[in-house]
Amino acid sequence: MKKFPKRKDLQEPKKSPHALLLLLFDGAMRYARRSIRCIEAEDDAGRDLYTKKAQAIVQELRDGWDHRPSPELTHAMQALCEYILGRLARGAAEDDTAAIEEAVELLATLRTGFADSNQ
Repeated sequence: MKKFPKRKDLQEPKKSPHALLLLLFDGAMRYARRSIRCIEAEDDAGRDLYTKKAQAIVQELRDGWDHRPSPELTHAMQALCEYILGRLARGAAEDDTAAIEEAVELLATLRTGFADSNQ
């Protein structure tokens, strides 16, 4: 079977690691907000699905920090991610929208900090 070359105009441009990090924050916040909407709609399956998706992204954020530049900062970021994971878990387990909203607010603050650091 003959392979055809990809059209260059259809290839997605490569994103910088910084841009990818911001996309991860966006995704985690989007899924956490969907989880809140599912709690409000009493949709347990949706709540669990979107909470797990948000948690998976936060786990990737937690595990992806480079320790070499600043071990102290990395440790603090990992601890904050653990706290966010705990808030997401509590929110899902107890239908506590305030806990999930706190996680969203923390993610938004982190995202803003990272976005500002690249300017």
